[in-house]
Order: sequence, then C-alpha cells, then structure tokens
Amino acid sequence: MPERLLVIVPTLNERENLPSLAEAIFAQPAGAHLLVVDDASP
Repeated sequence: MPERLLVIVPTLNERENLPSLAEAIFAQPAGAHLLVVDDASP
C-alpha cells in the first residue's frame, strides 16, 4: 500500500496566506492532501 500524506492546517484569519501555503504543500513529491480547518474566520 502506498504511503499517503495528509497535512492538516488549523487557521484563523489566514485567507491571504492559504494560496502560497497550498502551492508549497502540493509542490512536494509525496502527493499530499491538504485539510484546512478554519476557526470561524469572518
């Protein structure tokens, strides 16, 4: 079974940072999945 990587990112008011974060995570060779958990940002 292939290894999988799940990156869990808790956020609060991080809208402006998410695109660059996602780009960096998806650029990794592991084929990561990204789960963003927002804590009720406006």
